[in-house]
Amino acid sequence: MTGPAGAIRVGVDIGGTFTDLQIYDGRVGRTVSHKTPTTPDDPSIGLVQGLKDAGQRFAFALADISHILHGTTIATNAVLQRKFPKGALITTRGFEDVLEIGRHARRDIYSVKPQRPDVLIPRNMRVGIAERMRANGTVETALNAAALDDLVATLGQQDIATVAVALLNAYVNPTHEQAIAARLARDLPALAVSISSDVSPEIREYERSNTTVLNALLMPVVKRYLDRLAARFREENIAARLLIVQSNGGVVSPATAAREPVRLLLSGPSGGALGARAIARTLRIPDLVGVDMGGTSFDVSVVRDDRIEIITQGEIDQLPVRVPMIEI
Repeated sequence: MTGPAGAIRVGVDIGGTFTDLQIYDGRVGRTVSHKTPTTPDDPSIGLVQGLKDAGQRFAFALADISHILHGTTIATNAVLQRKFPKGALITTRGFEDVLEIGRHARRDIYSVKPQRPDVLIPRNMRVGIAERMRANGTVETALNAAALDDLVATLGQQDIATVAVALLNAYVNPTHEQAIAARLARDLPALAVSISSDVSPEIREYERSNTTVLNALLMPVVKRYLDRLAARFREENIAARLLIVQSNGGVVSPATAAREPVRLLLSGPSGGALGARAIARTLRIPDLVGVDMGGTSFDVSVVRDDRIEIITQGEIDQLPVRVPMIEI
């Protein structure tokens, strides 16, 4: 079978049990599928092996692949299984307990012993720093060099891999968060740092703080995977452009995914929701319920009037996440 190089496009969905590939062969205008077991210790192994097996089965070379569209449950599974590296949270002094206070709404109103979601950062790793922004973005308490020196000294003594920074009213004026990030990058370069003004620059401290913490804890997890995948691509001479599916159904580059992995929390399920809409359109059924049952989670999406809804705040395992995502 002959044809131009770069005629192959591959969609990959890595689940808890299987890695599924959909291959579009532009040389003959057909779409085929291939399934291979997921390799949980390093999912990049299963992905590359799946590409190699599919190439042999459907007669294409790895060099012929022009694009790889990658949906993944790596971030989702890390949250559901609480497989996180150790991290710290930097907040305005006096707001160290925002994650525990949360919202006063009671989820299980009839439960005798209601269960609150786990706090992702323990109290001894939540550090208050002397600074404060007013609601209008003006400075009430300036962030000074001594406070930054103390912060670096405190974090330098901890065995942590990542830091979330969520300061009061930083969504209006991010300069203090940016100063902290710059200082940590200079003095503690091995730490992954996530600041709320980049990840979720919106009002409401609990949701913004929790989203930033999730992003920080996922940064080492997702970066480690993407680095391994890039290394395996180089070993196999795979030069395809890699695009990572986001929770909103769009795609981002690996660099953006590593920097803001909270965008990937519903990466795999959002692909299933888009597939449900595609089926609904093909069958001319305006209303459809899509079910995506994997090895770790069970996800349900709804197509209503030929549309799937995009929401700006969702939830995963009772934890609020304030980023755009398909309603699942």
